Amino acid sequence: MLAKLVGADRVSADLDQTTHLVRLCDGFPLALRVAGARLIDRPDWSVGALTMRLTDERRRLRELEAGDLAVRSSLAASWNALNGSTRELDGEAAHLLALLGLLHVPDVTVEAAAALSESSPVDVERALERLCDAHLLEAGEPGRYHPHDLVRLFAGDLLPAGERIAPLKRAIGYYAESARAAARTSDPHRVHCLYPPLDVRGRGFDSADEARAWLRREETILLAAAFQAMADPDDDIARAGAGIALALWWYQQAAYRVPGLISLGEQLLATGERLDDRVITMEGHAHIATGLYLKGDWAACIQHHEWHLRLARLLGDRFNEQRAHGNLAGTLMKWDRCSDALEHALAQRVIARDIASGPGERYALLVAGRAYTGLGRFKEAAITLDEGAALADQAGDSLRQVEFTVARGLVLIELGERESALALLSEVLEPARATGMKMTEVNCVVLLARAHRLLGRTREAMRYSIEALVLAEQMGSPYWIREATREREAATGQRSVTA
Repeated sequence: MLAKLVGADRVSADLDQTTHLVRLCDGFPLALRVAGARLIDRPDWSVGALTMRLTDERRRLRELEAGDLAVRSSLAASWNALNGSTRELDGEAAHLLALLGLLHVPDVTVEAAAALSESSPVDVERALERLCDAHLLEAGEPGRYHPHDLVRLFAGDLLPAGERIAPLKRAIGYYAESARAAARTSDPHRVHCLYPPLDVRGRGFDSADEARAWLRREETILLAAAFQAMADPDDDIARAGAGIALALWWYQQAAYRVPGLISLGEQLLATGERLDDRVITMEGHAHIATGLYLKGDWAACIQHHEWHLRLARLLGDRFNEQRAHGNLAGTLMKWDRCSDALEHALAQRVIARDIASGPGERYALLVAGRAYTGLGRFKEAAITLDEGAALADQAGDSLRQVEFTVARGLVLIELGERESALALLSEVLEPARATGMKMTEVNCVVLLARAHRLLGRTREAMRYSIEALVLAEQMGSPYWIREATREREAATGQRSVTA
């Protein structure tokens, strides 16, 4: 359409900008016609020049006007037809569209729209379908609806400023409480942050698999809602947005979401400082530290962990004090500072036992066992790991059970008991995959490659080292890419010597 309007040469001169322009127009024929008309009126403009003007959401609808053609007028005509109708359903649909303009998310479900509007899911679904009939929404999979950006920008101006806070608080609160419920259900053996307290209801989950599937499906929406809310001038909405971010910490760590953890952490820091909220600030440091840990930037990571520790002590928060000790221990282990790691792990255990934090004590024993291994104190490592494994088994903590087993496998390799190590690691590989924790899976695969190599089974060593390298590259982890590469190179060298 654009090529016919303004000429193929002009449109193809920068295909990336043309693609961006089509996306900014949401593929709407009218919007594309207006964009083409504007380019015809400005023969000295490149497609990129118009794209740049449309990038600013505050002026996009104003820019999509040319003569008698205007996207805003077209959308207004559709909405006015609903709003002025005598049918009750049309009026409900018109009001719901005005509410949907408050949310800057890619998709909306019936549940989220019901929280936003405070209406029953049945009535909301009927109104959403009516908006689809009026071409103001696009239906996706059952129960999901996509508001195009141009429609959202138009709808954002429909509601008076004084009426925006209450529905937006309900919607952001719904996302936060639902994310918390999903996090707790998917991994009940972690301690999940439930700050700040919210007086809203989210959805529930019947199983860990259902909760994990919901988090995977809703992650993009949750992130968009969190960033929007934390930037909102209303303090309560900003805090609720922080609640979404805090609920995602364990999920994003397990899924290896490095940019997400860092960017959420930075926004949490900004929000905490703006609200003078030390809890949000502390959690912001924890988020950034976790992202930097996964990225392999140990020095910067430790600085944020130390801030986390200082703020926890300032707040008198013993749980977060032991948590910061544990995170420092884990990071120091990656930096091969085993003595320092052991000191923090033991400090974590003391506090965790004092406050009866089972998850904290189990993690402290895991890192202490790894530190003893790194220091060559294998007997102490075995005793510590066996103690932690017993606690994990007693608690039914499957993730830590797997991690203790993998750590025990490394001890056996270091002791020269390679057949025993191979049997143990082979048995735990599928459970490691099932945890969803990428670091645990790749660690197990790397150790399997090492055990096979040390037993002279070069073909198997190559297979596992390549699998580990693929996993590490998918994760984008410099540390695990390096470890997997070392194993592959060692296996390759062994094969060439054998040959």
